[in-house]
Amino acid sequence: MSEDEWNDREFVLEAMRQDGEDLEYVSEELRNDPDVVRLAIENGCLCSLHCVPDALLKHPDVILALLATNEYPPIELVDEELLGDPVFMLQALWYSQELLERAEELRNDREFMLAAIRACEVSLLDAPQEFQSDRDFVLEAVSASVSAFRFGSDELQGDREVVLAAVRKDGDSLLYASRELRSDPDVVLEAIKSDPNALRHAGKELQSSRALVLEAVRGDGFVLEVASPELQSDREIVLEAVGSHGDALKYASSGLRDDVQVVLQAVQQGKGAFAYASPRMRSDRAVVMEVVAKYGNALEYASEELRDDREVVLQAVRSQPASLKHASPRLQGDRGVVLEAAASNTLGDDALEHASPEVRADREVVLEAVMRNGLELEHASQQLCGDREIVLQAVRENGLALRYASECSKGDRKLVLEAVRTDGDALEAASDELRKDREVVLAAVTGSAVRRGGRMLEFASGELRSNRRVVLEAVRHQGLALKWASEELRRDRQVVLAALEPDTDGLVFSR
Repeated sequence: MSEDEWNDREFVLEAMRQDGEDLEYVSEELRNDPDVVRLAIENGCLCSLHCVPDALLKHPDVILALLATNEYPPIELVDEELLGDPVFMLQALWYSQELLERAEELRNDREFMLAAIRACEVSLLDAPQEFQSDRDFVLEAVSASVSAFRFGSDELQGDREVVLAAVRKDGDSLLYASRELRSDPDVVLEAIKSDPNALRHAGKELQSSRALVLEAVRGDGFVLEVASPELQSDREIVLEAVGSHGDALKYASSGLRDDVQVVLQAVQQGKGAFAYASPRMRSDRAVVMEVVAKYGNALEYASEELRDDREVVLQAVRSQPASLKHASPRLQGDRGVVLEAAASNTLGDDALEHASPEVRADREVVLEAVMRNGLELEHASQQLCGDREIVLQAVRENGLALRYASECSKGDRKLVLEAVRTDGDALEAASDELRKDREVVLAAVTGSAVRRGGRMLEFASGELRSNRRVVLEAVRHQGLALKWASEELRRDRQVVLAALEPDTDGLVFSR
């Protein structure tokens, strides 16, 4: 970059957003600009702090930026004036509460301390003793911040009114209440209303309270884990629990894990719940058919017999083609089942990955699979990876499928052009000869999917990375492509300006 550019404030601000270490190249005048220095610190200029004038290191914005890094101890830079500035201190305490020890005037200011407790999670123990003894102050502090109660005295944690204020703010605060109050039904109910998991901190006798457990599992079914065995056998409670979170079925009694309605209710929330159903449920053909129709991959939890049932597996692969991996070896080799999986693939699943070698060598099956997901070419037989029609369909669907094509196909100009027009990054898989082809490289850098890092220029030949037109096209689509341009073109003002048009990410690679 030229000297004029390092004197240009807008240019320098953008440069600091990219790499703060470039502060050493900035003009002396702009190194005295707090905004420039702040941005530089925020973006990693700690090694270049020797460039910053001492006076500027005491600027509040600069100090806050330094505090935020957690790598530089600027506490001694905070002067008395800043220690008495409530706006600055509320920002600074978020990063370093040690400053409060020096801010005696603000520490004795009731409103400031409440604001610090609320905004910066300052401990109640950091407040002067007179505030800690002021009941109104304590109640207000606890209502504002969980940490105020968490680090409170034993007396506070045994004060019913204070505890109620704390659990209404955050039910998990029940953990810090006295044993007596953790066994108080009214306190526990208030805690559960704020956070159902508060039941975990309640006294054992209250974990056997039907009303409290019912209230808790409605909010988070996993709380069923701490309910008494009697309540884990309560059908209404378990239905509420699995309706909130299907995997709560894990904590239901064995009898309810064998209940059709309970199991199907749980599976409605996610296929993983089926893993906790009883062996009888996982061997029940009607139940399994209903489950895999919604979540094909739940076939994983079905009995061995049903994973070898053709109709069950067909139902599963129609729902989720990748569920073929849970089918029996016999059905993984069933041409009709695999063809159904390939034809049902609308979400980019790997339908072929777990098919038998014989089926992965079946031209009709593979053609159907790559038309739905080009990357399925990875699982085709070696012979079919060189089949021109199959490779053409694969790269039209996903250019990156070229990675799995035969070496001969990677040198086929028409196939490679199709691939890079679909996804420029496919250039990586092209033959060395085609990476020297100007038309192929231009198609890659201007293709339909060129915004994932600008890396396609990396795979072009050295000659084309020095080609001004090719590089200009590349950086106009993705500024980061400048990284792989030749040294000479990274110093070219027009090329650098073109790289800044789509985004500013390429600026860091300019020279």
